[in-house]
Amino acid sequence: SVLNECPGDHFALKFELSFKVELPPKFEKVVINNYCNNNIKAFQTYLANSDFTSIYSSTNVEQAMSLLDSFLNDNHSHFFPQKIIKRHEKFIYQPSQDSLNAIKTKKKLHRKFKSKLRKVNESNCNNCNVCNKCINAHLAWDLYRKQRNVTNKITKANKRENLLNDLKKKSDKNDLKGIWKSIKIATNMPSKCNTQPSVDHEIINAEN
Repeated sequence: SVLNECPGDHFALKFELSFKVELPPKFEKVVINNYCNNNIKAFQTYLANSDFTSIYSSTNVEQAMSLLDSFLNDNHSHFFPQKIIKRHEKFIYQPSQDSLNAIKTKKKLHRKFKSKLRKVNESNCNNCNVCNKCINAHLAWDLYRKQRNVTNKITKANKRENLLNDLKKKSDKNDLKGIWKSIKIATNMPSKCNTQPSVDHEIINAEN
């Protein structure tokens, strides 16, 4: 993109690098570049310390753009090597909107409790449990604990609903292999097991 404000009679260019990772289809693998934070920071440091004199001094616009494009592509491949990823197949952990809202509230209350507790630690009351700061900290903890229990209850119900829906879909398709795989995921059972428990027993465990 061309910047609006130019220091001279030449247009200044701004380049933006997008680090977006494509989500693969369920149970399928896809090759992506490794855009972890360490790789991005290393690439930023390298760009900051690189010498672009050959590009700046070029009087041919096409040649300068070609040099810059080659520089970015070569270093992009070096700093962001490719890797294979697979979408997380544990569908039972896909949260519902109610679960997400509960988690958000829980985190908010936890931050509030930490703030109250920090004020207690900074004071000279030595955790007297009588002053206003200690009382507020205890009240904040009670609110957080109640919300944590509510969040856990909603999350368990969400997992149970996802599991039953998935089993029903696979049962309608007579997908016995898929049913067994879902049961193993729901019960954290290892992929290789000599004994196969019954479906009813596994559903009861998932419900609990």
